[in-house]
Amino acid sequence: MMSKTLQDLILSAVNEGIRQSQKKMQESLGQQLGGMGGGLNLQNLFQPKS
Repeated sequence: MMSKTLQDLILSAVNEGIRQSQKKMQESLGQQLGGMGGGLNLQNLFQPKS
């Protein structure tokens, strides 16, 4: 059985990977839209609901 600390480290690494991939996706989407978003707030489009 994994220790709590190891589980926390793994979970933290996975969450960081998800955060970084979402950031890259948002940046890529912004470049592809090239300002077509107008007044839309797409900043939190791919953020998980808390």
